[in-house]
Amino acid sequence: MALVLVAALAAATLAVAAVAALIGVAARGTAFGEAFAAVRADPLLTSLAQLGGAGIAVGIGVMVAHGDAPLREALGVRPVSSAVAVLALTAGLALAFPLREIAILVADLVPSVAPDPSEAMAAARSLRIESVLDAVVVPLAFVAVPALAEELFFRGLLLPGLARRIDPRIALALSALLFGVIHVSPLAIVYATLAGLALGWVRLRTGSVVACVAMHGAFNAMPILLPPELLRLRGFNTIEADVYHLPLALVLGSAFVTFACLAVIARLAEDEDEDE
Repeated sequence: MALVLVAALAAATLAVAAVAALIGVAARGTAFGEAFAAVRADPLLTSLAQLGGAGIAVGIGVMVAHGDAPLREALGVRPVSSAVAVLALTAGLALAFPLREIAILVADLVPSVAPDPSEAMAAARSLRIESVLDAVVVPLAFVAVPALAEELFFRGLLLPGLARRIDPRIALALSALLFGVIHVSPLAIVYATLAGLALGWVRLRTGSVVACVAMHGAFNAMPILLPPELLRLRGFNTIEADVYHLPLALVLGSAFVTFACLAVIARLAEDEDEDE
């Protein structure tokens, strides 16, 4: 069932992107292939296609698994305390550094999986905010929309559904792996799978997908919040021919902050359960 849902997510996302391309064909008179490539090259259109695809897949999954249950209840859209929200945001920001270092280590050990420099440069440029329009589009395309779409599907729908049928620990690992696989590139699969473990753990402990959206959004936002003009950090916000590892103190310190935040979230969740 999990694989079927992930396949539905991919198919629905492609279908929404194809519809956007058809609109481009009608509006500009371009060939479909050219219009589809333009959609894929536009970060905002790509993220909106992802959101539309996730919405379709989530809707199908909720109807099949939950019947007439309210959507908010089925997906775990329940409020969290301000303390949990702040801790989730902090954990997401801090997690960006150890996961980036893990990706650097993998690329260093297996150079064939390292991203193409030109593609890495293009990705870095797409995160730069140089105009008022960028200030709107970049946070939407790279932070808000992906976090919302992916969390509603993977931690809102998929993980709880698996956890009701199999051991929650296995469900957590499986959902994280599937989350990694949809990121396609080898390095992205590695760090997305690890991020999926942390995000899924938060979902299982808090019972809320809201904290996951906050943590995921913060993780995605870190490269935007820390541009090289503010702080040049080789290996994180620079693209160079040589491989540069992040400072060990930064990696260990941010990892400690992440685990500390997750531990406090777990404690707060336990206290809330006792109060109920």
